[in-house]
Amino acid sequence: LPLSDITRQHGVTFVKELARLPATGSPRIRALPIREAIAVADRERLPRLDRATVRQNLFRLSAMLNDAANEGLIRTNPLQGYRFSKVNGGKHAAAKAKERKGFTPEEMRKLRASADKMAEADRWVFLLGAYQGARREECAQLRRSDIQQRGAVWCMQVTDEADGQRVKTLQSVRLIPLHSELIACGFVEYIQTVKGERVFPSLLPSETDPRVSAKLGKRFAYLCKGLGISKSF
Repeated sequence: LPLSDITRQHGVTFVKELARLPATGSPRIRALPIREAIAVADRERLPRLDRATVRQNLFRLSAMLNDAANEGLIRTNPLQGYRFSKVNGGKHAAAKAKERKGFTPEEMRKLRASADKMAEADRWVFLLGAYQGARREECAQLRRSDIQQRGAVWCMQVTDEADGQRVKTLQSVRLIPLHSELIACGFVEYIQTVKGERVFPSLLPSETDPRVSAKLGKRFAYLCKGLGISKSF
């Protein structure tokens, strides 16, 4: 469709059909047109895309339409304000079952005590996640320019502006004051020793995952398992 012909209803239909797609990496399924893949999922009772994936695709479509509106190619984004809250007419049971639980204070004490045993980059990403309330990839992908001093206040910027940076949602872009404990631990001094653009140049994508925090996530999971903690970063 030409951009100017896309309506809100097109977007709504697109998202609802996405929710019916099978959650599989099978080449047999992925090679099929969407409606045929849905028919196979119905026939074989395959698990469907989870709610988070559907919402992410809605965000991407809406972001594209926002750009088109900003460039004057369309008058407004027809999906502006649309919120996808239900899947197939009800709550997504699988998403509910996978809902993550936070670390308890005791678990955090165990992890904090183990921080000095981590590799330097892993240690700082863990501390940033703990004190800044940030996601693993948000911390791992930081550039030196993302650590800024605003007046007398040191801040951490979460953005997708640089190559390779990504955020989960539009609302994820934010500026956060650095926690005093991070400053006391020497994070600002660490930044000043970094050579190059990336704050953690040793963190690299894996062969199967483009995120620079992918291998760190596995190392952190292994650490948690050793501490008797069955949770992820």
